[in-house]
Formats: sequence, structure tokens, C-alpha cells
Amino acid sequence: RPLLAVVARRGWGAKGLAMSVKTTRVSGYLRLKSLAALRRWRPFTQRFHDEQAWLARWIDLVERSLARDPQAAREVIACAKIVRGYGDTYERGRANFARIAGEVIVPALDGRLPRGLFGDAVLQARLAAEKDPEGPSLERTLAAITARRTEPKLAAE
Repeated sequence: RPLLAVVARRGWGAKGLAMSVKTTRVSGYLRLKSLAALRRWRPFTQRFHDEQAWLARWIDLVERSLARDPQAAREVIACAKIVRGYGDTYERGRANFARIAGEVIVPALDGRLPRGLFGDAVLQARLAAEKDPEGPSLERTLAAITARRTEPKLAAE
């Protein structure tokens, strides 16, 4: 973790090691075999531990959502689809999920969002993140959900 902090501070984190492998050659085959041999080290990597922590948080949110609103729990489960891939795609997905969890799911579980809007709000945020992962669509959707969350309650409610 300290080494990763130094790498990020110096701006090297965004630069990956691109690999072009020609599997029709012996060198390409040997490279693939050597990468496959590294799979036993995966449980000891920082990314593995980060993924396990993310997974534990997601499962906790699913369980809490299920207790509050089963229909909304389906949408919380579907939010896992936005965290996929590797590299920049993976990081964007994790960041988008964190925003959705922090601005929609957790406030809804805390009762700061009306129960009837919970599932729909998560659905809209997830669709915005899937449609435009790096664009302003998610930003606008979350702003609209936050505005609905902060509206004064009517006397009839």
C-alpha cells in the first residue's frame, strides 16, 4: 500500500504496462504460461484485498436493502454490474458505485429518502452510470435525486 501511494503521488498510476502477446510464437506462449503461474499469488495482492472489502460492503448494502425494501434490493444487486473490467474502466466503475452508494443507497437506508423512491432512485443512478460512465449523466441524475431528498415534506406525508 505505501508503494502504491508513492506511485499515485508521482502520477505513475495511470500509466499501465501495455502488453501485446502473439500466441502463435513460442515467446508469446511462454509469456502466457508465466502469467498463468502467477495466479496463486493473487490472494496476496492489494487489488484482491480491495476487491474483497468492496464485496463485503456490497453484500452489507444488499442485506440492509433487503430488510427495508426487497424491490430496491434487486437494484442494489444490479449495481454490481457497473464495477467490471480492469484499469481505467474498473476504477471508473468503482468510483461510480461509491457515488451511488454514498448519495442514494446509504441515505435511503438511513430513511432520508422516501421508501417508494428507493428502488427507482437506485435504478436511475445505475442506468446513468452504465449509459455514460465518464460523463455528466450520473452527475445530473444524482443531483436530481439529492434535490428530491432535500425537498421539504408536505403536510399530508
